[in-house]
Amino acid sequence: MAKSRKPVWWLIGSIVVVIGGLLIACARFGLLSASSRLDEELRLAKQQGLPLTLADLHLVSAPEDQNAAPLVVNAVQLMKTLPGTPERDLSYWGSTYWKPPISDVQAKKAIADLKPILDIALRASKRPHFDPHWNFSAGSYMNMPEVSDLKQLAKSFTARARFQIHLGHFSDATESLEAAARLSVLATDQPEVICLLTRELMEASVCAECATLLRRDASPESIGVVKRIVQTFGPLPDLRSAFRGTFLLTRTGVPQMGFLSDQGPTGGMDDTMYPATYQLMKFKPVEQLNEANFVKFYRMAYVSVPAHIESLNQAEASLNKIEEDVEALSPLDRIALDTAFLPSKQTLENWARCAARRRILAAGLDILEARAKAGVFPEKWSKNGEDGIDPFTAKSLGYRRVGKGFVVYSVDTDRVDDGGRPYVLDDGKNQKDISFEYPTLSVKPVKPVKPGPPGASAD
Repeated sequence: MAKSRKPVWWLIGSIVVVIGGLLIACARFGLLSASSRLDEELRLAKQQGLPLTLADLHLVSAPEDQNAAPLVVNAVQLMKTLPGTPERDLSYWGSTYWKPPISDVQAKKAIADLKPILDIALRASKRPHFDPHWNFSAGSYMNMPEVSDLKQLAKSFTARARFQIHLGHFSDATESLEAAARLSVLATDQPEVICLLTRELMEASVCAECATLLRRDASPESIGVVKRIVQTFGPLPDLRSAFRGTFLLTRTGVPQMGFLSDQGPTGGMDDTMYPATYQLMKFKPVEQLNEANFVKFYRMAYVSVPAHIESLNQAEASLNKIEEDVEALSPLDRIALDTAFLPSKQTLENWARCAARRRILAAGLDILEARAKAGVFPEKWSKNGEDGIDPFTAKSLGYRRVGKGFVVYSVDTDRVDDGGRPYVLDDGKNQKDISFEYPTLSVKPVKPVKPGPPGASAD
């Protein structure tokens, strides 16, 4: 009789050990409190300004007669019906990219082909809102083709302006540059980081062509035009607003991020790489735990994002510390966060570059006006207030006389003062600053080198 009870006690003992092991594992990974942790992180997120629902984003809902999106989409669709790719041909005109620049005749034809499309885009740029009616609840699967459409039209406007400046048609270039500037502002009507990054690229292109215009024609008329364009940009794009939209967009897919779901791969990893964690991810408490961690770290990063660009260095230090904290997590938690879009140092630096380009262009205007009054460029220059500050150093923008002109500049992301070396040029050295030089660029662009025969010397 005693012998027959041994297997029973052995089984009971084994069950107790297994249950105890599971409880220890749950405690180790925080599974027992996953739900409460998620609830607490969501409460704090809401309290600190991160949205939990689509309504919390306060999206624009513009009447279609005030909405630029339909015209933008129609213009780009019409562009696809044109023979060839005139917008690409035009963008290559006068460039130093790998493709040889097209001729003036080809550029003129491309502009003529694009005119009906750019007429529509011009009307779009004058509308007050850009609302593509995106469904943020679709999560990371949501497509945003309208962002690329905006950039394509703005790029065509700036390329047309470049050609018009080349021909000396400065008043025509004005209309193109102002349209591109207005389109760039519309890009951030929706709260999403990709919109903000797109706007920064569009603004950079506009600022570059404005500098070209001023180098060719620093008349009071052209100075007035560029002043209007700088005013068109308005306040610096709202970085926190962009991250609010990205937070909601990313959070919709957090529980399965980086793992194989019933719908297919949702990230770069699957169960073949992490079989144990893949099985574990099927438990709802683990999903809640992963989402709680995502919300926690996103919330910390969001709070670190500065309201003012002058806090850039402090914000970058905070984000670096958050990255270190993420690296110290357990393997399971790190895997769950691997594909999460957290506010990053690179995004902050792009935001700061946007501020730097505007301030440099405004500084160039200020210096040109000083020359108009005094007859000579100032030997020293500085400007009170944030418009005279380099966001990367929190000190005054750099300024020096160059020949018969001047250069005003920001040290850019490396924080190294390269003396205003033009960012758009390269003579074999990579150290560059974001700068505006007048009346000419002191360093010529490198000409593309044709590859020689196999085995030839690369002297």
